[in-house]
Amino acid sequence: MHKYLKFCKDYNTQIALIVLFLFFTIGVLGTKHYQYNAMDNKHTNLTLQYLFLNNSGYFLLLLTSCLYLNISTYPLIAYNSFFWGSIFKQVLCNANLSKALILFLPHGFFEIVWIVVITNASTKIAVIIYEVFNNNKKYFIQTKKLVLTILIACSFLILGVLVEYFITTKFL
Repeated sequence: MHKYLKFCKDYNTQIALIVLFLFFTIGVLGTKHYQYNAMDNKHTNLTLQYLFLNNSGYFLLLLTSCLYLNISTYPLIAYNSFFWGSIFKQVLCNANLSKALILFLPHGFFEIVWIVVITNASTKIAVIIYEVFNNNKKYFIQTKKLVLTILIACSFLILGVLVEYFITTKFL
């Protein structure tokens, strides 16, 4: 197996979590405060369909990063985490810590889980693609585990969207 893919396969969860929390923190600490009123943001357009399509698009971007040997995976996680870190700071500056935590923690838990799980699935796909091109036959065994991993990620995606729609949007 290629050294880069082996490294990603062995340390993918740790790398994904480090990138996620590091860039979330940079987003919180590195952005300027500006006046923001959640009520002026027209949050009424946060429909269940919108939230599902938005999260599914990010899900598919992470999943298809296997086509580029997962080179785009960590920059995608970094960008998304920085964005949410800066939004967290705005809510924190304009409201309080308890409101910021209520808006982020319930669905954020599910999102972190599916982001890490789908990143692992993407790495597995990249390994399978590499093994297919190198005529290694053991990729059939990994395919069953891969389907289960993707189904687990999908279930956490759906749970995250439902929590975001039915709980988080009620606190805006």
